[in-house]
Amino acid sequence: MRHSEVSNDNNMQIIEEMHQMAADDIEITRTVKVTPYVVNMAASSEEFNKHVSDCNLDFKENVMRKVQTIKLKDTADLNKKVEELKIQEASELQYLNKEY
Repeated sequence: MRHSEVSNDNNMQIIEEMHQMAADDIEITRTVKVTPYVVNMAASSEEFNKHVSDCNLDFKENVMRKVQTIKLKDTADLNKKVEELKIQEASELQYLNKEY
């Protein structure tokens, strides 16, 4: 047997082993083994999604509280400015009435 024939046989054997390993990997859908642990990917994914949802809910609630606080402050500032304008208008109207 020639050297090239031996290399081809070795290459074919390696390729077949790789195909078998790939086929074995495809069969693993629900759990993944990371030595020495076995992880249930569906449960982990569900737990992660619940955590993200809970965090987002807290985040949304905080944002809504801050928005409400800003609205109240803006309304108070606006009411204060309106009152100042009313006082200024009354003062100028009183001045005009004295003039005429």
